[in-house]
Amino acid sequence: MVEAPPANQLASVDGGPRARSQRARVAPTVPSLDPAAHSEAAEIATAFRQLRSAGDPAAALRTLDRYQVDHPTGALRSEARVARAEALIELGRRREALPLLDEIDGRSGPPTRNVRLTRAELHAEMGQCRRARADFDVLADGDELDDTRARALSGRASCRRSAGDAAGARQDLETYLRLFPGGPFAAVARRALDLDR
Repeated sequence: MVEAPPANQLASVDGGPRARSQRARVAPTVPSLDPAAHSEAAEIATAFRQLRSAGDPAAALRTLDRYQVDHPTGALRSEARVARAEALIELGRRREALPLLDEIDGRSGPPTRNVRLTRAELHAEMGQCRRARADFDVLADGDELDDTRARALSGRASCRRSAGDAAGARQDLETYLRLFPGGPFAAVARRALDLDR
């Protein structure tokens, strides 16, 4: 799943009475939000709500089409691409989603881990393992012990095996089993390692 941009880029989040009182104290010195920027953020937030809360990717695409017309050079174009890619994936239009994720270039910071993982898995699914490896490498060689790293190790092992790098694939599978012995790919990893013996 593609990750939504941080909430503070889209809309203010109510952090409780203490946060409200702190905002109230600084409000006079904070300039009001430009109406165009507010409209832009609201449209992106609506698209993510339609995706995540309402489970309606088709509605999200309509909102993103309107966003593109209203804000052709908007500041939240990367977030719009992420939302559009997620909606397309939900609708089974994975091939259309990949170019959008490839366009996320990190001008506003590096792509999120979820964007990298989704992009890598789509490249691998389409037989483009060389392109997938750049993202898989970043995620698989990180320090996090989460589902994203587990999937990256499994994906990179598969890409390495398809490229004839049996030793590299074995290393990834062994690392996967050491870090995620009960993970969803553990049985497949064990079978693959047994076949190599």
